[in-house]
Amino acid sequence: MEQNITQPPKETIPQKKKLSKLVKVVIGIFAFIIVVIVVAFVATAGPAKTVEKQLTLLKAGDINGAYQLTSGEFKNATSLDAFTAFVKKYPSLSKNKSHTFTERTVTNNQGTIKGSLTAEDGTVTPITYLLVKESGKWLILGIDLNPS
Repeated sequence: MEQNITQPPKETIPQKKKLSKLVKVVIGIFAFIIVVIVVAFVATAGPAKTVEKQLTLLKAGDINGAYQLTSGEFKNATSLDAFTAFVKKYPSLSKNKSHTFTERTVTNNQGTIKGSLTAEDGTVTPITYLLVKESGKWLILGIDLNPS
């Protein structure tokens, strides 16, 4: 007479359920990262739009329009003639082919946009814009060009 000895099954979570939980955790992490990125871009959209608008106006040759996007403090420190001379000194502002913003921050009513401008001749110039919110609008407080 033969005897079959069987052991009771071990309490284990099926492999499919383990994988399913891991996939849910990974998806949750990616979703969180995407939400953080979207919130950061929305929060910094106003300053970035002001900078992009100024670059578009400068490229079109509208110095007065570009100057109007500067803050009261900027205008008190820099006349339209001085601003015009600054733009002429740095052709990457008025002859920009493209721009890249690698860092955008907003703290209270102040913002910073950092990146680079690529001129039509291929010259790449690092740039930092300082912005301030005045009367509900983002305006440029300062422009720092770091030509190489």
